[in-house]
Amino acid sequence: MAYGSFVAAQLLEASGVIATVAAGMLCATYGARTGMSAVTKAACGSFWEYVAFALNSIVFLLIGFEVRLPFLISYWLPVLVAYLVVTLGRGVVIAVNHALAGLTRKRMPPKLSLVLAWGGLRGALPMVLVLTLPSGFPYRELLVSMTFGVAVLSILLQGLTMRWLTTRLKVVHEAARVAP
Repeated sequence: MAYGSFVAAQLLEASGVIATVAAGMLCATYGARTGMSAVTKAACGSFWEYVAFALNSIVFLLIGFEVRLPFLISYWLPVLVAYLVVTLGRGVVIAVNHALAGLTRKRMPPKLSLVLAWGGLRGALPMVLVLTLPSGFPYRELLVSMTFGVAVLSILLQGLTMRWLTTRLKVVHEAARVAP
């Protein structure tokens, strides 16, 4: 399935990597529903949770090798602007989705949308992408500093205030009732 989807995508001049990932997700979903016991699902979930943690740790370590503290400090204003744009952008997208979902039978309390918008921590994926930029890329130091700065601000500001927000909005029990 993986090789066939890759070749088919290449023939259609599409991304073979994305096709392979999509095929893997389809097979995994189908396999989990039809051929896995509850114990196997739990073991697979634990394994992939550990792999994700290990890979995230490696990404943060690699970005730590790339970030230069003097650049990070000198780029404080672009980092702050990028953080605000990313956070507000996520809020706008979630508000639009909330409004569109309101047109259907699937409704979600507005408080949960606020928690979802605030809980969008930025992390490994943007850092992996910025690390792939070649060393001679224009503004690479700025992009690396902004990416790392947004991730750090997100983790510190949003991560450390999430419990306060969910407690204040009293949504912890509501979220448990809404979950499928």
